[in-house]
Amino acid sequence: MARSPINGGKMKNREMIAVATVALFLCVLIGTSGKAGFIGLGSRNKIEPVEIEEISEQNIRGEWQPVSTPYLYNSGWNLATDFIFWRADEDGLEYVSTGHRLHRPHTKWSPGFKLGVGYTFGNQDFWDIFLRWTFFQTHEQGHEHGSLKPGWSPTMLGPTATSASSKWRLHYNTLDLELGRDYFISKTLAIRPHVGLRGALIRQHYDAHYKGVFADIIPSTVPTRFDAKNNFGGAGVRAGAQLSWHLTRDWSVIGSLAGSLLWGHFDVDEELKGIVDGAPSHQDIDQDLSRVAPNLEASLGFQWETFFSEDHYRVAISLAYEFTEWFSQNQMTRSELIDGNGQSATHFDRIQGDLGLQGGTLEVRFDF
Repeated sequence: MARSPINGGKMKNREMIAVATVALFLCVLIGTSGKAGFIGLGSRNKIEPVEIEEISEQNIRGEWQPVSTPYLYNSGWNLATDFIFWRADEDGLEYVSTGHRLHRPHTKWSPGFKLGVGYTFGNQDFWDIFLRWTFFQTHEQGHEHGSLKPGWSPTMLGPTATSASSKWRLHYNTLDLELGRDYFISKTLAIRPHVGLRGALIRQHYDAHYKGVFADIIPSTVPTRFDAKNNFGGAGVRAGAQLSWHLTRDWSVIGSLAGSLLWGHFDVDEELKGIVDGAPSHQDIDQDLSRVAPNLEASLGFQWETFFSEDHYRVAISLAYEFTEWFSQNQMTRSELIDGNGQSATHFDRIQGDLGLQGGTLEVRFDF
């Protein structure tokens, strides 16, 4: 099914922003990974040049060390809590058209949260394990009046309509288990590559209501509706890296890049209630699909941190903008009754639209 210009434009904008973030992340990584750092901190308030030796260097905390030493020198626990304020966009939610314009539920910003707990193993070369739960939910609505064409089975819901409304609800849950190691690779650059597992539960409910116009029945304006659920659950592997580029002892630019491949199950149920050949009609479409669901994530932001009690404790506060893209998450099917050569046939076209999440994330983390 061909994408509409409006929908395609939104998808291109989202993908362009994500690509730009990834490109900036890679540029920072390449541009700062050399041993010749541009600043050295002899003290908290005084910037001094530092001579870097062949086998050791001075990190942002003023400590001389071999290359690739751990970022934190103490084993122990860490806790993180995030407030997120995101928006969600999904391809294929258009429910009505007016002329050459397609209408979809209006996008809105909604709150959510992340909770994380981890442990760093000081006796295992400072490898760490981290568990994070992400929860986000939102709903979007749309209302239109005038001379309209329904976007879902117009033959059944009315070739035209006088009014239309839609509502889309999203419940998003992910659980990530990471194994990583956070270490300096230069005087000012620390990186944490990680591998692990991801589980996801993404539940969607979508409905569209119309006042369908039928010329061959009385009354000609009849309430019709389309209701659907599109639920996904799956688990798989995840890998990525987090970057901290230290501008001073306390402030740094942070970024992350990760990808996942999940094997999962789609449970898709669609229900149409309308008119066919002048009589009330009811149609159900049920699908049970097993698919590999790919996912990409990227973020970029700033962080402030401080160490105290002889560096045994650390508090970090960060603010970042995140992008998450789930490919082919919309598995709903558009159906159309087609008449040809005196015979009627139902044509089905699966949407396979992408789900994109983006927005700000404020995190507070405590290492102890």
